[in-house]
Amino acid sequence: MADAGARNAFLALATAVGTAAAAYFSGALGNSTGGGLFGSASASGGGLASSLAMPSSASVGIGQAASSASFSQDAAKMAAQAARIEAFAAGGTNASSSAFLQNGQAAQAAAQGMAAAAQKALASPAGKALAQDLSQMEQQALSSSAFSKLSAADQQALQQVVGQLTPERLSALGSEPGKLFDAMEKLLPRPDAVKALLDDPNVVKGLLSQKRVQTLCQDAQAFANYLSNKADSTGIRRSGYMLAASFGIPSGTVSMMESKAFGALSKCNSVQAFTANPAMISQVIASNPQILSILTNPEFLKGLASNPAAGGIAGALKGLGK
Repeated sequence: MADAGARNAFLALATAVGTAAAAYFSGALGNSTGGGLFGSASASGGGLASSLAMPSSASVGIGQAASSASFSQDAAKMAAQAARIEAFAAGGTNASSSAFLQNGQAAQAAAQGMAAAAQKALASPAGKALAQDLSQMEQQALSSSAFSKLSAADQQALQQVVGQLTPERLSALGSEPGKLFDAMEKLLPRPDAVKALLDDPNVVKGLLSQKRVQTLCQDAQAFANYLSNKADSTGIRRSGYMLAASFGIPSGTVSMMESKAFGALSKCNSVQAFTANPAMISQVIASNPQILSILTNPEFLKGLASNPAAGGIAGALKGLGK
């Protein structure tokens, strides 16, 4: 996240540009336009920053705007206003002031200057930090929208198991070995909550960042060894037990296997290579006979069918155990 000093520096630049633009438009539009495009566009009245509902004081700091739920709406307003400035400056027909049109070239130059200043600001360290803040806010919004569709009971269960559903916490849940399994085992009786968790982009990104997952995702032999090693309490023994437990829960298996996390894992190079190698599949079953009962279970096969990314796996397992 951007530090306060960088945010304030970014705001100072934005305020300076806004004040200069407001001063120009105050002269171009005057106060006789009834507010016009920018409301009361006097330099002393807050100017452009005020009209866009952005903080007009450097003491507020761009960080406060970036951390507020209305920031994305403010950005949308700014984009809309900029488009209208250019339209008016080019001689658009919807102008509310002839004075504005008479000064079209100067207005266009002011708009271009604002755009150039914005581009320069966004390329600065403070601007990049702000972009990172907004990216995190976007991920949080995506997460929140998915979790908000859950029942109140499921949301409460998620918060009891995971805690506050922030991007940072969800990312850590996916990236720290064993944490996601811990949460899934506790939430197993609540399939919708499990799916929402496994659909979360922060969880998926965190899971795929684990070194062990990356190795298993790229190396077919390492993946085969993982499936064969029934003694590993952190490996197939644990995931196999959880899958078997889900078979007795309505929609329990499908909720996990139709998720974005399972879809991402299904696309791993190692999984594709493994499922295309019947000899390797036979070797795994010979080393770990118990896995056959999972791979041929109707609920497991239904789960595979629920995720388009797992189509190749379903085809490779067809006919096993017969």
